[in-house]
Amino acid sequence: MYGWAAYAAVIGVQVALLLLVAYRRRSLHGLVRVIITSIPLGIALGVATDLILGAYLGVYGYYLPMSPLFLVVNGALAYGLMTATVRLIPLQPFLPFCAWAVLICAVYELANLAFPVWYWSFFENMIVMELLGIIAIYCGGALVMKVSWWLAARAGRRVLV
Repeated sequence: MYGWAAYAAVIGVQVALLLLVAYRRRSLHGLVRVIITSIPLGIALGVATDLILGAYLGVYGYYLPMSPLFLVVNGALAYGLMTATVRLIPLQPFLPFCAWAVLICAVYELANLAFPVWYWSFFENMIVMELLGIIAIYCGGALVMKVSWWLAARAGRRVLV
């Protein structure tokens, strides 16, 4: 399975994980609102991340062409769903938050192994360093998403909150 079919499968895994986290956190009742409000933030963070880390720095790439349409769709779906998932996880205490981020990383990467959508290219042939780098990127990304939500709420921007 390749291309858009693989992409749809990975998004399906992300939806399943989001539902699991929402169920575990007893947040199913407000989940649609969380998803809808996560999409704009996902697009902003996703497009910026894909252009800077992916296209410019070459840390990772996609098997699908990185067109403007793909960047927006990927931001809305992949990054939007991760932003929604991260939003449901409490930031404090910090260690369990990081454990959740590592779990998200593991689920996404296992889905990507089964249905290849992206590839990592920043540590060639160094599996331990690559694994640590991937975990650091996911944990850092989750923290950026959580802080972005906090800043948006603090600024009183009702569009995102």
